[in-house]
Order: sequence, then structure tokens, then C-alpha cells
Amino acid sequence: MKNFRINLRSCGGLVNFVAYMDRMQAKARARFAFSEFLGGSGKRCTPERLLVLDAVMEQRLPFTADTLLEHCKSLPGINICRATLFNTLHLLVQGGFVRRLNLEGAATYETLRKGAAKPAAYLVCSACGKTRRIDAPELSHWAGSLAPRGFTIDPATTVAYLSGLCSQCRRATK
Repeated sequence: MKNFRINLRSCGGLVNFVAYMDRMQAKARARFAFSEFLGGSGKRCTPERLLVLDAVMEQRLPFTADTLLEHCKSLPGINICRATLFNTLHLLVQGGFVRRLNLEGAATYETLRKGAAKPAAYLVCSACGKTRRIDAPELSHWAGSLAPRGFTIDPATTVAYLSGLCSQCRRATK
């Protein structure tokens, strides 16, 4: 077996290397879970679907299908068509890997990372459409108290949209 040496200077130091390895492990876990989900749903795990999953896992902020398609086309490897992207996004939503949001009048998606999926609230400015995400851990408790009898709230997918005026638009109206 060859000695495996890593030049920590070339990868930006130990902290960056550890963060890189964490991302690679999360990517591998997501690929395994997605392939298990697809197999259980009677669907094939294709290279194109895995490429879309990889692109989704790289997103840190909410994204649209169009921005994701541009990102996929910039990656080397397999060429993704629009239909494949939309079908895969639908499967990712069904499998709990992605949350579909309705922000700024367009379908927007948010990556749900295992163990990090929390209820969220979005503050949406009704004048300019600017959106800000805030963590809202008490949202699932509040939604649960309002839920009709027998209805279960899923905290990982619970989302609330609160509309109003952002500070810039509020200042502009004075």
C-alpha cells in the first residue's frame, strides 16, 4: 500500500480539509439514501439523477430550477435536460431531500440536510419581494396546536410565509 500524504497547505489548511471531507461524506450519504429511496419507489438510480442530487447538495441558499439547470450545465460530465431536472426535483421533494417553497411568485427549492432540517419562516416583503429566511423552532409547536384533530405536522417540512414591509420599503413609504 502506498503512503497517502496530504499537503494541507495546498487544500487551505486542516480546517478546510475537514470541512471538505464532511461535505464529501454528506454527499455520499445523500447519494446512498437517494438510491435507496429510488429503489424502494421502483425507479432507477441514473447518473443524471445523481448529478442533479450532487448539484442540489452544493446549494447553500434557496434556488430555482433554472439556476440549478445552469449550475448542472456548468459541471463536467453528463448533460442534463430540463425534463430530467424537473422530474428529479419532484423525486427529491418526495424523498425529503428538498423542500419546495413559493417565494417571489416562483417555485423555489431549499436543500434539506439530514439532521439539519428545521421548521422555517420566510419574511416576504410585499412591496419589493425580498425574502429572508429565519429559523423558527417554535413554529412546529405552534402549527401543531392549530392542526385539526388527527393531522400530523412534519417539522422537517413545516414552512410559514409572513408578509409585510422590509426596512428599506418601510423607510421609502415614510
